[in-house]
Amino acid sequence: GSDLRSLEKDVWPEIAERQIASLRCIACHERDGRKDAWMELSPPEGAAKDPAETELPGPAQTIHRARPPLTWAGEKLLPEWIERLADGTLAYKPRPRLEARMPAFPAHAHGLALGLAMQHGFPPATPDRDPAGASLAAIGQALTGPGSFICVQCHPVGSHAALAGPDTETIPLERITDRLRKDFYDRFLLDPQAILPGTMMPRYTTDSGGSVLKEPFDGDAARQFDAIWHYLRSVESMK
Repeated sequence: GSDLRSLEKDVWPEIAERQIASLRCIACHERDGRKDAWMELSPPEGAAKDPAETELPGPAQTIHRARPPLTWAGEKLLPEWIERLADGTLAYKPRPRLEARMPAFPAHAHGLALGLAMQHGFPPATPDRDPAGASLAAIGQALTGPGSFICVQCHPVGSHAALAGPDTETIPLERITDRLRKDFYDRFLLDPQAILPGTMMPRYTTDSGGSVLKEPFDGDAARQFDAIWHYLRSVESMK
């Protein structure tokens, strides 16, 4: 009863949970089915809104208003990336068109990043990842373009703007592997709506699990998505 050494130990998942509460992350981010306070304060569907919120001038218009949920954060995002985002040292805005702004929490970023990863059973540091394969990257690039999955419809890449225009433009392709875990990427692409209901990300698989594209790889969705990942890894250096 007198041994207090356990009080000196850091239990990162518990620390992250306390910080999510104390930093009021749920004010802006949905988590585990709980709507964020921002959403709860929004006018109900069909209600009259302030014209200033719905009639933004010219290039300021965007359909991207919802903040990303925290439900899968530790499984989805690399801890090193979470830490850079939370401590304010990330050199870019992940969703350039999103109107919300993420505050910095330098004193809490490390514990939050480690704890979120460990809550999902991941180690506190990301192992070295394999570099992009040139041949797969070339196939992946073709799959992101017109005539295939057309990822570039909504995702800009480098100096090339999204084909659908700035109002639907979302995360640049060169930012994706900087932040995402490959396992989550694979799971998400199989059925985006199952992971994130309401997402604009379309589904590119059939009910049997195959790809909607018969080529390449004889319609093997996993291999096609892996080729795209290699392409995304290859353009990561453009950031």
